[in-house]
Amino acid sequence: MRITLNKMPRNNQGLQQVQTNAERLIANAQDREKANKQEVEINLKNYINYNYIGDLFVGNKPQRIRAIFDTGSTNIWILSKDCKSSRNIIKENLPFDSTQSSTLEVSDLACAVEFGSGKLSGIFVKDDIRIGGTGLEQEQLDGTSKHDVVLIKNQAFGLAKDEVVFDETFEAIVGLAFPQMSNSLEVGQPFFDSLIDQKLLHMNVFAFYMSVSKKDQSELIFGWIDESKYTGNIVWHPVINQFFWQLQLDDVLYNNKSIGYCKKRKCSITPDSGTSTITFPKRAFEKIKQLIPDQKNCRDINDFGQLTKDMFIVGDTFMSYYYSIFNRENNTVGLAKALHQYPIDESGLFD
Repeated sequence: MRITLNKMPRNNQGLQQVQTNAERLIANAQDREKANKQEVEINLKNYINYNYIGDLFVGNKPQRIRAIFDTGSTNIWILSKDCKSSRNIIKENLPFDSTQSSTLEVSDLACAVEFGSGKLSGIFVKDDIRIGGTGLEQEQLDGTSKHDVVLIKNQAFGLAKDEVVFDETFEAIVGLAFPQMSNSLEVGQPFFDSLIDQKLLHMNVFAFYMSVSKKDQSELIFGWIDESKYTGNIVWHPVINQFFWQLQLDDVLYNNKSIGYCKKRKCSITPDSGTSTITFPKRAFEKIKQLIPDQKNCRDINDFGQLTKDMFIVGDTFMSYYYSIFNRENNTVGLAKALHQYPIDESGLFD
């Protein structure tokens, strides 16, 4: 957030009393809010290069919720304090206590959804959500946050009452895909569409930098592009289906040779921040499996079901090597080689 300081004018009584730093910052923050030009940075905690988790703040007073920001889904789901779970969520998590928010609105829309990691169900509600800093509006006013703290009014989200999706590291999934995927539009817009509709960002883009070492800080930024996080040129790819962030895939190479899968069919690919690894269509996986000499069969391939048809999903394993920009201004995805200062770290849990 950039602050401009102006010289104070004189009046008939001499110099006006100089404003305090706090007053100047409040005035500039209010001007920034009117201009609708905000930039938000969310620090992501790196769990062994497998999950990248950041904070958002829900309700009034704001409650801290840890979230996976997922380009492969659209709705927001937040763990409720009264959710049925096989775990002790009160002890292990930071579930949302709806009774402690004065601005919560409950709808009559219920839903069940299945992710790759499990199922959950609940009801849709609306409440205020803050991103950036520690979620306190005062941070925006007194300048203690590196970038803006954005307040999204009346954001729709699912309140999970029964689940087998979350673990002790996070309480929310924030979908960042297109609204065509949403099943809660009658309650309200998806998260990023609210940012667009409420004109909260300098640019309608967001970008992921996923570290591979505890010495690097992972980040998700809204409203701008961090040029310090990549090297070389950004290559832009048009979205061919505004459901996922689905891109055209021309070919798949192994050791610089085509595996031949996309020659006879239209292939596509989607960068998915909610997926940790890389997922191939089953037939493509069978082809590539024959070429890989060293294999570890973690689970039977049939356990995964028919997840995609001719669409490849590249998750955090891929996105940690490429700075990934998702642009709703013109529905494109930009990829550039991520600039890592330190080599990959596989020592365990790290930030």
